[in-house]
Amino acid sequence: ENNHGWERFGENHGDTALAGYIEGPWLTKYNNMYYMHDSPLGPYRYAPNNPISHKPGGFMNGAGHGSTVIGPNNTYWHFASMPVSINVNRERRICMFPTYFDRDGLMYTNTSFGDYPHYAPVIAGKMGEFTGWMLISYKRSVKASSYYDKYKPENIVDENVKTFWVAEKNDDKQWIEIDLLNLATVYAVQINYHDYKSNIYGKVQQLYHRYFIEGS
Repeated sequence: ENNHGWERFGENHGDTALAGYIEGPWLTKYNNMYYMHDSPLGPYRYAPNNPISHKPGGFMNGAGHGSTVIGPNNTYWHFASMPVSINVNRERRICMFPTYFDRDGLMYTNTSFGDYPHYAPVIAGKMGEFTGWMLISYKRSVKASSYYDKYKPENIVDENVKTFWVAEKNDDKQWIEIDLLNLATVYAVQINYHDYKSNIYGKVQQLYHRYFIEGS
């Protein structure tokens, strides 16, 4: 922990009371090498590019737990369990990032612009690549039909998974509006639902949310 700050416990790696702990994923095999090692008995040495998956900023962030799988066309993808920790302390969201191996055989994950749209793994020639579409709603002007307590409308444009908007009532009369201020081409809209005090843990059949989105 003294040499590798990312192993220190806590959201910002600042907890000095609790010892850090690393929860290992299943092993990934590539070119006859098992990541973590080519021999289960060692000897082990610390990899120079640890951790292989780290996203320090943006909407979702963290090193998190996770495992790497082989996707379409033999591409590798890392599924990281990244923290939210609002409803319960261990609350997570699953994020997926393209994963590669360099000439020295070191495995690494590309988390750059990981919150933004990327091409699907099945798109030939562009598998997992960044589309180049940028966030245009950040810190823009927001109006809403109502809000409850500290969960204000401007929370939806701060790019922080831990803050969110809650309407005063739970009915179909509630609305929220973002003014982009300038003319822009919108290629994609992402709605991040937060289950505020739902007390629902797991999937419930026939329960879903529907949104009506307008543009002008």
